[in-house]
Amino acid sequence: MYSYTWDEETGGLLLNSSPLPFSKEPRPVYSQELDILGFNKYWKYDKSDSIPLMWAEANNYIYRGRVVAQTKGGTLKEKPTIIIVDDVDTDGEIIPVNIPLMCKKNEELLEHLSQLTIKQIFEFYCKYKNNLNFH
Repeated sequence: MYSYTWDEETGGLLLNSSPLPFSKEPRPVYSQELDILGFNKYWKYDKSDSIPLMWAEANNYIYRGRVVAQTKGGTLKEKPTIIIVDDVDTDGEIIPVNIPLMCKKNEELLEHLSQLTIKQIFEFYCKYKNNLNFH
């Protein structure tokens, strides 16, 4: 996984060109998860589930680059406790992640990684093509 910074404008991630020494992988959070956990008591948000509303890393919920909530405890039978760390600063309404703009902002690095991957696959093929047996 490459390192990243949070992008307040899109609510998404901006990839950086340096890999992380360990894997720290945020995951998108949709309205169903927020509803199940009970976040609808604190914030308003679109219920369509077609676009992520925020991100989560472990028990931290990240909105526009800031940890806004954490979950603590919980079991299969009990919901975790929600701890609101920071407000969403939009009158309690969560603005969805702008995926098209996030992709556009990451386009150059993603194109570079795609080309690098294609080159590495071709070099690997050239190195081992005589060892291939398709009988």
